[in-house]
Amino acid sequence: MEKTKSYYEKLDKRSKEFRDWKANQIEVKEPRKFVTNHSKEKVMGYGDVVEKILDTPGIKQVAWIAKKAFFKEGEDCGCDDRKKKWNSAGTFPIKLNPRCFTEEEFDFWTDYRKRRTLNVSGEDVKLICKLYSDVFNTLYWEPCAGCSARRLINVIDRLDKIYETYIDDTPVRK
Repeated sequence: MEKTKSYYEKLDKRSKEFRDWKANQIEVKEPRKFVTNHSKEKVMGYGDVVEKILDTPGIKQVAWIAKKAFFKEGEDCGCDDRKKKWNSAGTFPIKLNPRCFTEEEFDFWTDYRKRRTLNVSGEDVKLICKLYSDVFNTLYWEPCAGCSARRLINVIDRLDKIYETYIDDTPVRK
């Protein structure tokens, strides 16, 4: 009788024959893969970071157990909604690599700079935010009525820096 793997698996695990067979087996184990560096993926916001943390080995099992304890089978726990809210709350600073203006974008920014005042119209705000998201390849953002103007000023300053790379004789702003 030929002794196969299934034969040995049916033996009593305490028997000498099984232990000898098990000792002679060469187990090829794949190395464990730990998810510790998510730098290859672009992190968009706080919700994405929390999702990445909860998806790491060890924590994922705890999160799954907690979900089972608090929610019925098939019941929505609200993770997706919570992630969207947290992403809209803010993002981590990401090094932005801007692209060059297209001809239309350059013409728009030239015209805007000529007529720019301290009051920015709602239409200009939308166009500026759209231009910024296109040039810097970021999510579209638009300030609300109650928001601080500081972020919009930073957006305009960054677009000015791109614009000034095209113009040699622009005065230096202080």
